[in-house]
Amino acid sequence: IRAIEDTRTIAFIVQSGKEPVSKLTKEILKYLDSLATYLEKDVSRATFGTYVKALIDRKTEPEKLLGAETTRHWNEIASGKFVFNRMAVEVGAALDLTKDDLLQFWNTIYTSDKRRLLITEIVPQRGTASNPNPPPTKMMTPDNSNELGIDDIPEFRKIRESS
Repeated sequence: IRAIEDTRTIAFIVQSGKEPVSKLTKEILKYLDSLATYLEKDVSRATFGTYVKALIDRKTEPEKLLGAETTRHWNEIASGKFVFNRMAVEVGAALDLTKDDLLQFWNTIYTSDKRRLLITEIVPQRGTASNPNPPPTKMMTPDNSNELGIDDIPEFRKIRESS
């Protein structure tokens, strides 16, 4: 999960030389749709605590290379954030994290009606995962009544200007 100002993004990169991209996309969406139910029903508070501890262990693991530490500090400078103790801040936040906090966050970013979903698929031209005629780029209109394809550029611009 990445934060850019008030926007939160989560990205999945999945590839397969055997399965078509439509199946991969369908499976990712199926997984995301089931995540809240899984957290509520199958993850106990003790198990959640184990996950948090593993996250803290990973965050507090010392850098193995000087270059990695240097890059981390330069990223703080380049972003203009200057939070050089980010690791300690994130560990502190993780210590306060509860299962309910995570569920509330998930419901805010994923199941909310304010969610925006961008799916990018790269379709191979050859092999078992290829698709000779990949579907056109699609976008739902603001009222979810239409899907717009790549040939609908003037309509796409018109809808974007009105929303």
